[in-house]
Amino acid sequence: MSEIEVRALAREIRHLYWHIRTLRRGMQDAARRRYYRRIAKKKKRLLDAGVSKREVLDLLMCCRSRNCRFRACLDCTQRLL
Repeated sequence: MSEIEVRALAREIRHLYWHIRTLRRGMQDAARRRYYRRIAKKKKRLLDAGVSKREVLDLLMCCRSRNCRFRACLDCTQRLL
């Protein structure tokens, strides 16, 4: 999987976490579970593509927060080179 495809997959994960943050807890739990299942599939695809587990965990930590934590995640605009 190329670097562009990995970044696109990371962007999709970030987008799905945005949806999870906007859904109301307790009222829309089924929809939230659906989004978490989609994220799990995409996360597995990243791991199968050879992305390290640490990078995937950093991406998930960054996506769960409202603002980027500047940890140089896969889809970060502040990525360290």
